[in-house]
Amino acid sequence: AESQGTIRKKVGPPSKVLPGSWLCEPVLWAQWYHRGQLTSTSTSFLMCLDSAKFIDLALETGGPTYQFLFMFGILYVGMMERLCSEGSVVTDRGIEAQHMHDLADRASKFLAVSASSSAFMGKGKEGCGNFRLELEEMPLSSTT
Repeated sequence: AESQGTIRKKVGPPSKVLPGSWLCEPVLWAQWYHRGQLTSTSTSFLMCLDSAKFIDLALETGGPTYQFLFMFGILYVGMMERLCSEGSVVTDRGIEAQHMHDLADRASKFLAVSASSSAFMGKGKEGCGNFRLELEEMPLSSTT
């Protein structure tokens, strides 16, 4: 996005959405109910990603891409649950970019360590059958 917008939450003042930011990422990793209202104070650009197609593509691709996304999703949901349990209000803003990089790094390291185990997540697509079920059945605790 080249301009900034504002998210109005029921809790606290509006927060700025800066250029390059993303919203609604939690829907990729867990059953999610959108929170807040997005409004723009200037012309903005919006790019949408169909979460169902994202999951289908991950399943179809299989292999290391799937394994990484699966592990990242588990870590992402875990972080969001931890934030909720600590009293943070988790919104459609998701988690901070630095936390995203840390999760990606952790997922990569875990997969590197696990690569020597042939039993890890099956081989290719065969081990991918429960991706959607497992992620959709992990509802987040919410404190609204």
